[in-house]
Amino acid sequence: MRSVSPVSIHPSIHLLLPIFSSSHKIQNPNMLSLPHHHQP
Repeated sequence: MRSVSPVSIHPSIHLLLPIFSSSHKIQNPNMLSLPHHHQP
């Protein structure tokens, strides 16, 4: 049961990661230029 707890949280964090990143990018338009420059 303890092993199932972290496993269920793992996918939740994976989904929250992109959402958090998107929110941060929208709040920080300057940061959007940073990754753009990083890419070829």
